[in-house]
Amino acid sequence: YYKDLTDPRFETALILVHQRFSTNTFPSWKLAHPYRMVAHNGEINTLRGNVNWMAARQASVDSELFGNDISKLWPISYEGQSDTACFDNALEFLTQGGYSLAHAMMMLIPEAWAGNKLMDQDRKAFYEYHAALMEPWDGPAAVAFTDGRQIGATLDRNGLRPAR
Repeated sequence: YYKDLTDPRFETALILVHQRFSTNTFPSWKLAHPYRMVAHNGEINTLRGNVNWMAARQASVDSELFGNDISKLWPISYEGQSDTACFDNALEFLTQGGYSLAHAMMMLIPEAWAGNKLMDQDRKAFYEYHAALMEPWDGPAAVAFTDGRQIGATLDRNGLRPAR
């Protein structure tokens, strides 16, 4: 299946594994995990909107390094990919663009910050600023993530999926 994983020279300090069980879609190997950065239990209910917003923002993205070749990165996510694949692509795009893993995850899956009187003002300001840059990828979903150096997990802002 993944020949690199059976190579005795392959070593890692961490690994993220998910066994997929389709609950509301027909099982398909092309939709199965693994992806590069995430695994999740749930679904991204806002997927169509997230993919459309990512596509709409392409025109405003530029890079001194890539120049006009930046168009070769598009599309970040596309029709026919699973919600996990689209999310994984968006997370990789942000981290490869310079955001830390934690920062990118907080942009994609923000806490419930609006109207939260218990949240400190600096954290609330972070989410308010980033709400203008990125729409939330809402679940229900429990998401585990890694960049190969750090590993973490988070729940969507409604907390509707279990995580241990």
